[in-house]
Amino acid sequence: MLIFFMLKSIFKIVISVGLVSWLIQSGKIDFMPLKSILSNPSHVLTGFLLLICQTMLISKRWQNLVELRYQQSLSFSKMYGLYFIGSFFNLFLPGAVTGDVSKYFYLRQMVPGLSKRSFLLSILLDR
Repeated sequence: MLIFFMLKSIFKIVISVGLVSWLIQSGKIDFMPLKSILSNPSHVLTGFLLLICQTMLISKRWQNLVELRYQQSLSFSKMYGLYFIGSFFNLFLPGAVTGDVSKYFYLRQMVPGLSKRSFLLSILLDR
């Protein structure tokens, strides 16, 4: 089973590298916009700061939803950490809900009476 997943991953990488190589060689990808963005460090810094602000706002919104339901004050730093844990699992595990499932188990330790139904509703409202 492990060999199947390894071969599947290798196949995906080979196909991706092949397609990107073909696009570059045929001139269908233009790197000039990327070069102009990277040549100005303020653009990169602005993008990074906007990304941080976005993740903070998403975490705060989800924190408010959970706090309203359970009438319990939760730490923003823990909710921010849960957001990144969920993002990590969404990125590296198959399926679109693996990050949400991992957030549920971590949040259940923070909020003892957390029900699956309330958690799912908070995720749906958040999305």
